[in-house]
Amino acid sequence: MIDMEERRLVQAVIVAGALVRIAFWLTAPVTGDATIHFSVARYIAENHAIPSFEPASGPNPFWWPPLFHIISAVLYKLTGVLTLAPLLFGILGLYAMSVFARAHYPRLELPAVSLLAFLPFHMYYSGIGYFETLIFLLAVAAFHNYISFLKSGEARNLAYTAVFCSLSAWTHYHGFVPAMAIGAHLFLKDRRRALAFMAAVTLMSCPWYVRNLVVFGNPVWPKLSAGYFPGDAAYAPLPFMQTLSQLASPGAWASVYLDFWTGAPNSGEDFASNAAAGRARYPLFDILLLPWFAATAAATILALWGVKTMRDGEAGRLPVIIIASCTIFFTANRLARMFIALMPFAVIYAAEGYAAIKFRWKHAALLAAFLLFVGGSYGYAYTYKTMRDPYMPFFLMMRERIPDGARVVMPFNVGECAYFSGRQCVRIGSAGGIPRPTADNMQEVLREGKISYVCCTSINWDEVSGGDRLICDGFKERTPFIDYSSGGAWGRCWKTGD
Repeated sequence: MIDMEERRLVQAVIVAGALVRIAFWLTAPVTGDATIHFSVARYIAENHAIPSFEPASGPNPFWWPPLFHIISAVLYKLTGVLTLAPLLFGILGLYAMSVFARAHYPRLELPAVSLLAFLPFHMYYSGIGYFETLIFLLAVAAFHNYISFLKSGEARNLAYTAVFCSLSAWTHYHGFVPAMAIGAHLFLKDRRRALAFMAAVTLMSCPWYVRNLVVFGNPVWPKLSAGYFPGDAAYAPLPFMQTLSQLASPGAWASVYLDFWTGAPNSGEDFASNAAAGRARYPLFDILLLPWFAATAAATILALWGVKTMRDGEAGRLPVIIIASCTIFFTANRLARMFIALMPFAVIYAAEGYAAIKFRWKHAALLAAFLLFVGGSYGYAYTYKTMRDPYMPFFLMMRERIPDGARVVMPFNVGECAYFSGRQCVRIGSAGGIPRPTADNMQEVLREGKISYVCCTSINWDEVSGGDRLICDGFKERTPFIDYSSGGAWGRCWKTGD
């Protein structure tokens, strides 16, 4: 047991971690999939129903498990704040980590909570509209109850474990990792009980996946097959050998490494371009980047050292099985967030590595690393905010000038269109939207789709190609209904009837 002074330090760290997460929540812009998730949450709150093909579901019909969206909708109803859920789950995750470490790794509680409090991945995701802080919270709860079951043998702990695993599966498809890992670990000890556990999780989790099977012809559409929508733009085929090759790709693992330590979603994939942008904005960028790399390397070494020095009986085979389970999803999406369920044990290993090293200045070095993590990740979030803020007046113009109920096409930025403008932003090439047009039939497609407005922005414009760019180029000679520009940012809308 830790003494009262250390207990107060743990509490102070949780408060500090909460304040840091509030700062990220107030700064990091809503982008990418987050715009879709919050649009869906708003739809659920306003309509008391879960969308399927409605424009609120973004560029694809709504197929994600809906727990995050439902909770976000309830919080929106109660508080009027749409984006509160990830922050709440992030702060609760700090407390859950404290309970987990105190129960099973009591000598590591303070360093474990401290590491999580200032871990870039968890800090950043606590401020943006992704599922990961909820999955982390549920994974900690599941592992805590499972290890408690292994110690006590009490069936109620295993029942709680099954409930938390099911809730994780209701959050995202890779939310099945805790159930897969715990089921495999329990199978090595008690096959009959393991089968009963997996059956219970499956029964509690399956209704949403049955819904997808009925609606889309695939339980996790668009990942496994096109289901009822062959040729749909949402379907992303995953060739078997190509997915396996991810495991042998140094670039894929380097991307995960950078993603984990930068914190921002997909940051590993575009790290070089983001670094170039930072270099152009800030003359001392490279000088600041080197200490950040040193801090990430040191933290990685701590985790690896913890694996080596963890006392017998404290680690077991469970973390290894978790890694194997996470890797299954990594082959399909080479993103660091596929490993979110491993984070509780990654933090424990890093805390063990920190406790094991004998270095006079280790506390000062850890504090310096925390400052670099917070400063580097917050700098990334703030820079991203300054890049997206210039577009807000354009979306406000859309909200004010385009009638509610009018159907709008905004190629490539459907999520941003739906979230920021609040208009009916119709997808292109995916079920429930309009077919992807050609130069010959574009006007006919827009007319049959009852599209009243076409809007285009410079957001990710360099990545826009094919039919998406075709629609914008097809209207560029016309006089815009809305014509906005600010610095390098621009946005335009045209009435299709002009």
